[in-house]
Amino acid sequence: MQTSTSTPPSGNTALRIERHVSVLLDQYLASLVGVLFILPIVAAIITVISYILTESWYAILWGCAGTCAFWLLIAVPLCRFVSASGANRRSYDLLMSDLAQLKTRLEALKRQQKEQDEPLPKYSQIALAEVEAGYSTLQESLNSAPSNLRWISGIGYLDAWATLHQAEEALIEVEPINMVLENALYDARRIEKSAIGNTDELLNQLLQAVKDLDPAAMVYFKEHQPTKISEDLHDALQHQTRGIEQIARAFKTVHPGANIDFHEQEPSVALPLPDEEARARARVALREIRHTINDFRDTSWDGLLRVRNHLMFAMTLTGLVTYILLCLVIMIHVPASAITAASIFYIIGAIAGMFGRFYREANARAAVDDYGLTVMRLFATPLLSGLAGIGGAFITLIFSSSLAPTATTSALSSLFNTSPQLLLAAAFFGLTPDLIIKSLQEKAEKYASDLKSSKSTEL
Repeated sequence: MQTSTSTPPSGNTALRIERHVSVLLDQYLASLVGVLFILPIVAAIITVISYILTESWYAILWGCAGTCAFWLLIAVPLCRFVSASGANRRSYDLLMSDLAQLKTRLEALKRQQKEQDEPLPKYSQIALAEVEAGYSTLQESLNSAPSNLRWISGIGYLDAWATLHQAEEALIEVEPINMVLENALYDARRIEKSAIGNTDELLNQLLQAVKDLDPAAMVYFKEHQPTKISEDLHDALQHQTRGIEQIARAFKTVHPGANIDFHEQEPSVALPLPDEEARARARVALREIRHTINDFRDTSWDGLLRVRNHLMFAMTLTGLVTYILLCLVIMIHVPASAITAASIFYIIGAIAGMFGRFYREANARAAVDDYGLTVMRLFATPLLSGLAGIGGAFITLIFSSSLAPTATTSALSSLFNTSPQLLLAAAFFGLTPDLIIKSLQEKAEKYASDLKSSKSTEL
């Protein structure tokens, strides 16, 4: 008689389940933090609607409870947007494409190293190890890294791009000369019209490195050479040649027997090919130039992300303070009619601000992937413009009527009314916060212009 015994789940299965649950929990917590900036707005909407319907301070409780329920529920479908592939799909696809290209180049270098009889120079071996380390780090970051706030904030993408750039810089010291020259030509196009401070110095260093690497390749870099300086030197040389000719003619007139041939030229001497040490120095110079360009672009990306994250934090804090003020107004039992009028002023100011924001966004000059900065500006506009609409109506009412020095509850209840003058004031003041956001947009456009200037014209 055989008895069947059920085998308990193995330790590996339990460990996988535990890791899966941990990943899901991390995604959910990151999603909760990612939607914090909209919670004060949701709480204010629910609280205002509840107070208009009930005229009771219990509306605050309804607002807090409804916001918590909304927060916990909305975070579930948004979990897929906190991963590397979900937070910014375009950057993820570009990184994966560059990662595949880096893998192909790395495998080709390894095969070439095995086929060669002589080992690579020491500096090339170190550079190849750097490429392998960068590839492993980037692959783990994109494929195995957990979903967390690094991807929502954009810091994860910045780190991934920095790792990729370091690996590509190290490739310059390992790859064949033809590919190094191809990268040098690409860098020359990026440097020529970029906003980097020392473009002339970088371009001269690049040309010198190309000359040390392969003098025959200089024919492909003619358009990047300082032509004005060459023309000036050519004119000066011609002037000196004419002066020498005049001196020679005068000397031959005084001494007719002298045989002077001033047109005689020295035989051209072929330049020797650069040795391995010169080529190694040229590779180091080209790698440093590539690092300067990458650092300039990474700094610009970091500036865009800082502006976006600071704006998100300011939105969260402003919305929280606004909701606290709303709760204080409700606690002193202001009539629902005053809250309704203030809500109308808020909506009118927000609509006016959104019209101004849409106009500015439509006329934006530089368009790059700003990691959600444009979306954050659109979210911030109705929040600030609505508050400005209420403030504008309040200021207009203060200057257009005489109020008692001490305001009672009844006076406060009759403070707001939906007169055309106050509605017009709310719309006018709703446009003023756009001036604040405009300064943020100009700063972001500066970073975007720097990125576009350091990008090859063929891309």
